[in-house]
Amino acid sequence: MKRINNVRSLVTAIVVLILGIACLGIAAFCGMATRFLIAGIVLLAWSAIDFFFAFTQSSIHPGVIAC
Repeated sequence: MKRINNVRSLVTAIVVLILGIACLGIAAFCGMATRFLIAGIVLLAWSAIDFFFAFTQSSIHPGVIAC
């Protein structure tokens, strides 16, 4: 199992994934409304990127920490 480096990106990815699934569900059950289909695809792509950042990048880089 991979270690979570950025918790904020993980939480954002989960929330955006839920919203994307909801948009695709609405598009599927309400006659394929184009705006929900496009929004669902964009949200799923955003979620995939956030999941990638959650497991690859730390939230605060060591050189950025202020004294």
